[in-house]
Amino acid sequence: MSTTNTKSVLLVVVLMTIAALGQAQFRPSLISRDTICLGDSVEVKLTFDAGFNGEVYADGSHLEDNCKVTGDGTNSLTLKLENSNCGVFQNSFDQTFMVFVNVAQRQNLIQDGDMAFLIQCKYDIDTSVTIRAGDVEVGRLSTELVENTAAPPQIRLTMWEGSDINSKGTSSASFVDIGQSLLLVASLEDDTVYKNVLLYNCRAFSAADPSFEVELIDSAACINGALYNDIITTDSVEKTVNGDSPVEKWISFKAFKFPDADIVRFECQAFACFNPEDCDNTVNLNVKNDKILLWKNIIFDINLQTLWD
Repeated sequence: MSTTNTKSVLLVVVLMTIAALGQAQFRPSLISRDTICLGDSVEVKLTFDAGFNGEVYADGSHLEDNCKVTGDGTNSLTLKLENSNCGVFQNSFDQTFMVFVNVAQRQNLIQDGDMAFLIQCKYDIDTSVTIRAGDVEVGRLSTELVENTAAPPQIRLTMWEGSDINSKGTSSASFVDIGQSLLLVASLEDDTVYKNVLLYNCRAFSAADPSFEVELIDSAACINGALYNDIITTDSVEKTVNGDSPVEKWISFKAFKFPDADIVRFECQAFACFNPEDCDNTVNLNVKNDKILLWKNIIFDINLQTLWD
């Protein structure tokens, strides 16, 4: 994963012993504790030096089957707790999820030497990235369009031939005619952690002189109403779920170019969200139509990862 000019995702996991319920030695010995912080849950894997037949459970939730796991004589076991259940509590100020976990040598019994831990997952994350598609040339040379982004989050910006996401071409566009129907698509490639994406600040500009540019989608995720019908053919940023990618945000438009060169470049910003219902606050053009500027110099003054072709 490229780390140049980016704030990468930081998953900080604090796993510490809170209490030993006595001074007797725990059998079998616990030799490792591994924790994975997911978007909606936490997984804790415990490994022992011999077969374990006790149980591990969230404190106060022993009677709930989905909040505990019982040893079967093997050397390791994994407890998965959803962030909304099993006594997991959230500190919304710093996006921290915490839960107390008990490790008992015997089932249904707490005895001298048993252990308790505080599991803490801290999501100190800046999920903003700037994504850039490759060049698209109108009327002359063929140019590579696609460049994958590095995870996390894994977001790709692609240009396709077609007027609708369900009827797009089989390969990305690189050589097109003026007026040809195109799709600008931002794809969330992996939804293991992130569930949705917001597409905004999309612009097209001349490869020869970047001062010639036009805004397609503004900072509020609204299309440029001044271009609607003449160039942009969708009245808002559209969303498709479980198509070629888990989530796609896209607009359709007619191919155009600037007077000084045949090559047109496209650049957008995208923001990945943990919850499926987030990142969908696109505003219809009828609300923003009278506030759109056709020409605008866009300056990126924040330290974000830029993906070039």
